[in-house]
Amino acid sequence: MNTTKFLGNCKDIIDWDSIIKDLLDQTAPTIGPSTAGGKDKHTPEYLSNSKQFLETKKLWDEIGYKSVEDGGSAEWHMFYPTTNFDQSVIDRFVEFYNIEKYNSCWISMIMPGRCAPWHVDQYKVLDNIKRYHCHIGEPETGHVFMIEDEYYTNVDKGNAYSWNSVYAWHAGFNAGRSPKFLLNLY
Repeated sequence: MNTTKFLGNCKDIIDWDSIIKDLLDQTAPTIGPSTAGGKDKHTPEYLSNSKQFLETKKLWDEIGYKSVEDGGSAEWHMFYPTTNFDQSVIDRFVEFYNIEKYNSCWISMIMPGRCAPWHVDQYKVLDNIKRYHCHIGEPETGHVFMIEDEYYTNVDKGNAYSWNSVYAWHAGFNAGRSPKFLLNLY
């Protein structure tokens, strides 16, 4: 069974290039990993004891993943609607894909040489919420996204997917030459 379902392409309804250009001129309000103990206004207190947090931390400790702050390569940046880009972007996205409700969304950026190692996101899920992602940058060799046993490389800008489980293990790596961007919504 597939972990995700292809929804279509939204590059003709959202100007992802303009959004990315604007984000590159900003500092992200969240720079992960929060599993290294970091907290910010977007990371509620209950997450540090969540099952997802504890499973991810255990895996990283066993394998040896470390944050950039601790001498490793784990680091990602998170940008939010109304803080870093206009809410209308998300409004157009959910309308285009007929997404009835969602809890949160962000755009993640991974710089060259950095990664978001295997993890399960740490959030409290409301009833009937699904997880989605959209590749918003130009395809580039070295930009990799994985969900369970599915691998995404050289994906067309604007391709969007729904996930079978909001708690699917996933990771992102950037061995390319430019920042890797992904819209995340659940």
